[in-house]
Amino acid sequence: MIRMFICAFGVTWKRHNRRNRKGKSSVTKIELSRPYYLHRSIERDILRIADLEDALINMGARITGTPHARRVDRMQAIVDEIDDLRLDIERKRVRLVIARRKTISYMASVKDGFMRNILKLRHIDFLSWDAVARTIGGKNTKDSVRMAHDRFLRG
Repeated sequence: MIRMFICAFGVTWKRHNRRNRKGKSSVTKIELSRPYYLHRSIERDILRIADLEDALINMGARITGTPHARRVDRMQAIVDEIDDLRLDIERKRVRLVIARRKTISYMASVKDGFMRNILKLRHIDFLSWDAVARTIGGKNTKDSVRMAHDRFLRG
């Protein structure tokens, strides 16, 4: 059963009493991937802030004499956007910590060490499937590791 909850960071969806065929609680691939996508979003926001700060510096260097009203308004708009992005980054970092804790707690319940290693490398260390296969070693390929991961999550 899926229920919607409203929290400080927006609407969240929680899955209650979801069980796989063997009666064990399971987690979806989307829920495990949440830390990865939050991390990428934070990185994009940091790059956007750097771009805006560069634009602000360049805009400020062109000002000579008394500032023009339009230029000051544009500068203020950039400063406001930077502040909003910084606030968003802090919110996303809190959500990232929570999502990582949930992922780690789920991984602790996995008894298979091989699968726990795959889950950690993919969903906590954010490695590609190729890097996961190389890290695990043996004759594992990116496809074999990915398929084992997907089969495990399907139950």
